[in-house]
Amino acid sequence: MFSKIDEAMQRYVDDEILPGVSYQILKGSEIVHAGQVGYADIESKTPLQDDAIYRIASNTKLMTSVVLMMLYERGSFDLNDPLANYLPEFTDMLVLPKDAARIEDATPAANPILIRHLLSHSAGLSYGFVEPDSIIDQAYNAASLGGLAGIDTDLETYTHALARLPLAFEPGSGWRYSVATDVCARLVEVLSGQKFDVCLAKMLLDPWGSSTLVFLCRRTKSVG
Repeated sequence: MFSKIDEAMQRYVDDEILPGVSYQILKGSEIVHAGQVGYADIESKTPLQDDAIYRIASNTKLMTSVVLMMLYERGSFDLNDPLANYLPEFTDMLVLPKDAARIEDATPAANPILIRHLLSHSAGLSYGFVEPDSIIDQAYNAASLGGLAGIDTDLETYTHALARLPLAFEPGSGWRYSVATDVCARLVEVLSGQKFDVCLAKMLLDPWGSSTLVFLCRRTKSVG
């Protein structure tokens, strides 16, 4: 019944698109089919097993947004609140006009970043790799803010550095995959009064229990 799916997953390995694929098909919460093809370690040709541990990468964005929305349900903020109400470094932001030729061409933004803009990647932030040749992404990378560059920096330091750069567009006027969720994580810290990892554990991960978390990670293992 699922042979075509198995064949399709194997082709990803055979065509050297992916070293290995672990997959499940669910009907509701019931697993009706599962499989693994390829390798956990392509150099040693170690076969991929069903208990492999994955980096879930940008799927952590889902967890961050869930915790932030849990704080929203508790009345900690409103979705239409300006971000600067809680992170004042984002007051009086600059924005790059469409005809900007250099980062210095930025002008004052007409509108503030709202929290809902962060949650929908419409705040005007970027990532450093979306358009690597663009003025905004070159600025992110020059400031060591692009991609995983801020991985060894605490969230407070990171957001202060980020706020010194202009926005790619007026908040709410476009969409761009971005570090907005990193800013959400800092917002969680400010709203909860706890470090992000501590708050994430207390509000989300610990109540789930380890078995539920393992199941979730195995379902959300792709790089986002």
